[in-house]
Amino acid sequence: MFAFSDKTIVIFDLEYTMGKEIAEIGAIKVTSDLEILDQYSSLVRPICLDEEEWTDTHFTLTGITRKDLSQARPWKEVWREWAEFHEFNHTRLMAWHAYNDQEVLNRSYSLIHLGRPHKPFVVDIAAMAYFVFNYVGIKCSWGKKAVCNRLHIPLNKHHRALSDAVQEFSILRKLQEFEKEFLGVDSNVGFGDPSGSEGNDIS
Repeated sequence: MFAFSDKTIVIFDLEYTMGKEIAEIGAIKVTSDLEILDQYSSLVRPICLDEEEWTDTHFTLTGITRKDLSQARPWKEVWREWAEFHEFNHTRLMAWHAYNDQEVLNRSYSLIHLGRPHKPFVVDIAAMAYFVFNYVGIKCSWGKKAVCNRLHIPLNKHHRALSDAVQEFSILRKLQEFEKEFLGVDSNVGFGDPSGSEGNDIS
């Protein structure tokens, strides 16, 4: 079930404002065999940064203050590092509830008039967890907390992009182990682009 293509995998996570501007991006790069290669993290200064955009709830969840963000680099500078890190179409992107982060990422490209420099198929780790649990007959919600508890993965104190991406990598690796334990066989079905195309848009 968990047979990945030969592409390098980039698991990413975003923290973003109420207006869906990126405030922090974090990612971990791993091989198709789930061996860690590299990691990336950066705060991003949103265009709009008032109390309605970065609320007290954001601070409580992340520990990131408006002052932290006001001193960060703008997305038009950070995106170049991000692009170099994940190598566009040369890697397989994954995220937890992938559609949400992909929507924010696409919007951020449009804010600096880039359009969408690529149209990736982003694999949803939450959907993979739901699929595996249902496949082996175990009921579990789509919530990350519930999945982490079921897989005995420690919960993060704060929602930070890099620590969340690392946690999602731990979920991915545990799901692979979990599947082998319950099925007693090696994986043989790939989680790649279902259409066979590397250029599909999920939005």
